[in-house]
Amino acid sequence: MKIYKTKLYRVDYKGTHGGGVDHIRGRFILEKYPWIIDEAVAGNIELTKIG
Repeated sequence: MKIYKTKLYRVDYKGTHGGGVDHIRGRFILEKYPWIIDEAVAGNIELTKIG
């Protein structure tokens, strides 16, 4: 999955990192939260493009 800086993503933690859902811009995922990408590849986090 390609991460676009200008798009909005839904991050579903699926019970890891306290569980819950966040909505984060791609720019912040790439620059400040690269661990989200690593966890999504491992299958611990569901990352969905919403806008």
